[in-house]
Amino acid sequence: MLATLLLSFGIPMLLGGDEMGRTQQGNNNAYCQDNEITWFDWAQPDTSLLAFTQQLIALRRAHPVFRRSRFLAGAEASELRWFTPAGTEMTGADWADPNALAVALYLDGSDDPDRAADGTWLTDDDFLVLVNAWWEPLDFTLPDTRPQAGRRTEVDTYDLASQAGPSEEERKAGDHITVGPRSVVVLKNPYSG
Repeated sequence: MLATLLLSFGIPMLLGGDEMGRTQQGNNNAYCQDNEITWFDWAQPDTSLLAFTQQLIALRRAHPVFRRSRFLAGAEASELRWFTPAGTEMTGADWADPNALAVALYLDGSDDPDRAADGTWLTDDDFLVLVNAWWEPLDFTLPDTRPQAGRRTEVDTYDLASQAGPSEEERKAGDHITVGPRSVVVLKNPYSG
């Protein structure tokens, strides 16, 4: 959930403590609770979750493609491309399939970028975000999004304990990657501008 929130357009909003595993046990009205439901447990924070949240925030801050100042509509929406796990572009039938619990999102970092305050273009790397909501691992075929694109894994939410930073293994269109159950993999293709 943190990956989908922090890598989405718009302003991400976290409730204080979410980044270290605080929960309200599903209670959405914290103002009427002055007990353990809303208190912070400073003695036992989830430090691996905190480190992962910091990693996602750093990724978002480093890449303007995740922080667009405008929502894409009409022709601009072509900057986003959606794919099935088989690597084919999503169709209306794919979107309507109630059994489909996985999708790949392509973000083009150089197509119609935003401008910085000084007027310079905020060109960026390209990203492919693979989302698996299934309860089992799922094989994705990497789509052909840019000729000769070589992608490296930046984030894999399946096993946070083994997260040691970006992978050096380069993957190309047509390669297969297994995405763990209920997890997100973020692949980066460096900008070659």
